[in-house]
Amino acid sequence: MKNRYILGIVSAGALLAGCSTNGSGINPPVSHGNLGADKLQMAVGTANIAFDGTVGLNVVTTFRQPNGLSAVLLDTPTITGPAGFVVTGNAPANDAGTDHISGSPQTAPGPTTFGTAGGAFKYGFAPYNSDNLGDPYPNGPALYAEPFYSGDAVPIAGGPPAYPFFNNGTFISGFQGYSQGFNAFETPVTVGSYSLTVNVPGTSGPGRNFTATATLASAVPLPALGAPSFVEDGAGGGTASVTVPADPRIFETMIYIADLNASTFFTLGPFNGTGSVGGALPDTLGPCNGNDCQNGSGATPSLPAGDSYLVYAISYDYPAFEASPPGSSSQTPAITGPNSGGQADISMSQVFAGTYLVRGSSHIRPHRH
Repeated sequence: MKNRYILGIVSAGALLAGCSTNGSGINPPVSHGNLGADKLQMAVGTANIAFDGTVGLNVVTTFRQPNGLSAVLLDTPTITGPAGFVVTGNAPANDAGTDHISGSPQTAPGPTTFGTAGGAFKYGFAPYNSDNLGDPYPNGPALYAEPFYSGDAVPIAGGPPAYPFFNNGTFISGFQGYSQGFNAFETPVTVGSYSLTVNVPGTSGPGRNFTATATLASAVPLPALGAPSFVEDGAGGGTASVTVPADPRIFETMIYIADLNASTFFTLGPFNGTGSVGGALPDTLGPCNGNDCQNGSGATPSLPAGDSYLVYAISYDYPAFEASPPGSSSQTPAITGPNSGGQADISMSQVFAGTYLVRGSSHIRPHRH
């Protein structure tokens, strides 16, 4: 799930020769590029979290250069809610009970939601701030599990067949999948205007702030998704499906499969419409060596026998897949949908767990993750 995309080391946003973590350093040396050309976007909505039976806040953000790559290699984000918005007590101490969800500058670490590692990048928030060890992408920590503040958060990343196959040894070492662009927070939502401030540190002084705002006009969530199903074919793949309730706001649905042993991630979709949607997970999308190796004699199973895996689905009322890398190179992709009322709402299905069998069977056992 490691992801800050294939951004160039020579970024048009900011080049970081080094900074500090754990409160032990000084302001990081920064060589500024054309920060004035960078653009920050934000959308907010509801997150219907079926596996926890709650409705929380969903935030989608993009922070990009004109060429569509991530704007910077280091920043500190703060989301501030409207009057009446109070972050749950399950949040880290500096955010719990306040009106904000924040990160910490590397010169002043503290117990915040994103910590010193978390920043706003090309598509969503991720723990990929550069530090005095260099740029952690792609070998740094995994993308955040979703939702925040939940004991049942699930790992999530975009993988094949919806995304290009990257486990062939020719891609960037350590890359596990593409960000899905959203970050859900299991905290009560409040109707009103939300703001996002992203601070990009300077060589000395406070640096530069980028701001964006978004309005949550309706706290009515998307309907809960039905439980997904998966039928193994016994050769490493299978067929996944989920029932999407009728709602004119829903734009598309994605089905995610995560191998917990191999830390590999697969994505089916996007699926449009409602009712039963789904498709096949090919048998041979496991790691291999060489271009097109997934179609040759060196191919390995997508889900090896004995591996534990999760299956879950997410519906979006905006074009989430179309805004994601590597397909999206727009600086300002659409992050609200035609029927979303200017919001970015999601519905996360129940989560099912299974252990892959050598011979096919409908084997998923329900698991409240």
